[in-house]
Amino acid sequence: MGFILFGLLAVFLLVLLKSAFRTVPEYERAVVYTLGRYARTAGPGLILVKPFVETVVRVDMREQVLAVPGRDIFTKDRKPCGLDAAVRYRIVEADKAANNVADYKTAVAELARKLFSESLARLAFGDIPAARAQLSSGIGEALGAQTRGWGIEVAGVTLNPQ
Repeated sequence: MGFILFGLLAVFLLVLLKSAFRTVPEYERAVVYTLGRYARTAGPGLILVKPFVETVVRVDMREQVLAVPGRDIFTKDRKPCGLDAAVRYRIVEADKAANNVADYKTAVAELARKLFSESLARLAFGDIPAARAQLSSGIGEALGAQTRGWGIEVAGVTLNPQ
């Protein structure tokens, strides 16, 4: 009976010890919460987490590309526009991305879609080809200014014909 109890205790301690150590890859950061409150940002490498007390949210720090479809966008002269956009962004502060916005991917997508629509609505259809570079940089700067508080850096916006 004593050997079984000792064996169960040893297995429990091994499982507890295994759950205390986490490996965070080079391209991710671990945002650690202690009982629901932000505690620290850790990684990359081996990190120690207090089991049952701390939880970990992994944030991908690599550059990501987001496609913004140009559907239902009309120009100043009420003509449908045939442009799509691609937004390149990356997380620079993992704690802000995890704490300041619920779903940063969806938030960036919706904000980019809104800015893209507003920018095209100010131009006439014939002015779009000449203003594509200026339009891209303007959308990129506006998007970058609004996402900076979320810990997100916008690398660029590219406009693509449909």
